[in-house]
Amino acid sequence: MSATKSWIAAKSWIAWMLVLGCSGAKPEPAPVPEWQAVFEDLPGALLRVFGQDGVVYAIGADGDGRGPLVLRFDGASWRRLATGATGDLWWGTVLGADRVRMVGEAGLVVDYVPSADRFEILPKPTDSTLFGVWGASENDVWYVGGLPALSSGVILRGDSVSTRPFEPQPTETSSATMFKAHGFSSSDVFVVGQRGTALRFDGQRFAPTEVEPKLPLISVHGTAPDALYAVGGGASGLIVRYDGEKWADETPTETPQLSGVWAVDRETAFAAGFNGRIYRRSAGVWSEEAGPIPTYEDLHGVYVDPEGAIWAVGGRLATDPPTKGVLVRYGAPISSETEN
Repeated sequence: MSATKSWIAAKSWIAWMLVLGCSGAKPEPAPVPEWQAVFEDLPGALLRVFGQDGVVYAIGADGDGRGPLVLRFDGASWRRLATGATGDLWWGTVLGADRVRMVGEAGLVVDYVPSADRFEILPKPTDSTLFGVWGASENDVWYVGGLPALSSGVILRGDSVSTRPFEPQPTETSSATMFKAHGFSSSDVFVVGQRGTALRFDGQRFAPTEVEPKLPLISVHGTAPDALYAVGGGASGLIVRYDGEKWADETPTETPQLSGVWAVDRETAFAAGFNGRIYRRSAGVWSEEAGPIPTYEDLHGVYVDPEGAIWAVGGRLATDPPTKGVLVRYGAPISSETEN
């Protein structure tokens, strides 16, 4: 049994034994975790998967003219949500108990309010594409993006009143698009992007941190400022880990470009990338998931939920708009039934 299967099975067994202890009924066998292709060949690629309180969101490209693809899973079934917007959504984050913020093409910013089941389209803070968003709170939100073809970037910060370019804008934004932001407080935020750019905000300004090699960093995630992971690459992939002082290259051999990373704890993390490849870090070593993972499409985002299930999304990322959306998952099988 693989390390991942043992890890998920153990969590499932503990949950099942708790149920058994509260019931006199003879239990059915606990579901066996497995890889499942929940969705394939969706009209738009899925670019981000994330969740809160048992609800999972998968968001992505506007591949059918109906607006960006936004899918919501409530634990039993899926529903496609109508944003009222047009264009691709590249990233999203949960801001508090009742607000989900999503960002994307040409400065698109939309909020979903779960309690009211409604979307709000917010004023565009920029004409550049926003590839990442992270918030310390609803009133302190960071946006990053730019124009990759021109190697130009932008970092913006929003409060309850407005969103505007952060000043002083780091000099790196003049030559590199910023792809993702992740933080731990309003005064400790990391931003990564083209040319191996990795910036850290200390509450007043951004300072560069040194990453080698100088390959694009596409995503960043961690559970503490001294246990942070970033992934990216070009012709080959790149995985680096920040220990609070410096970045260390942890890339396994023959790794393809990677676009998504999720840290479970300080030492355990998952990364996803081209050709449906997924990697897991355990005991300081990255190794490829044995699978078989049921897709060869490129994966752009990965998420591990509180129950230990692994979710990954992607599609044909090189097309405009990205198409052929996929969502694969490791855990007990779930429904792919969708209400449009």
